[in-house]
Amino acid sequence: MNTPETVTTVLAKLAELRIVAALCGGWAEEALGIIPPRPHKDIDIVVEANDFSAIDQALIDGELKNEIAAKRFAHKRAFVFSETMVEMYLVQNRANGLVTMFWGDTEYVWRDPLVAVAQLHGTSIRTVHRKTF
Repeated sequence: MNTPETVTTVLAKLAELRIVAALCGGWAEEALGIIPPRPHKDIDIVVEANDFSAIDQALIDGELKNEIAAKRFAHKRAFVFSETMVEMYLVQNRANGLVTMFWGDTEYVWRDPLVAVAQLHGTSIRTVHRKTF
């Protein structure tokens, strides 16, 4: 079930694996107070790294389970956690800033700063910054 506890558990697991991640999408908007609390279909996360090697290794090792193979792209990985789809988008630090290369050839430059700290139902979490919305 997709609850605030599910979100914080996923973020804690990624932190435990030393994966630098921040919440984005609807849950981030809720944590930042941009939208009121509401049901969410999935959990969206940005991963700050050069590549997905740490995520891929966690999937191979079983630290992260239930990969959604149909969502494996240069810019994205996804898995199911507690009946909830978790989608992760790669954010790379490049000369022109923090970048996601959608489909391997379409560059999206994120606004700086990328990350802020917000509260999700009383728990401090990393989210993309309010400026990104």
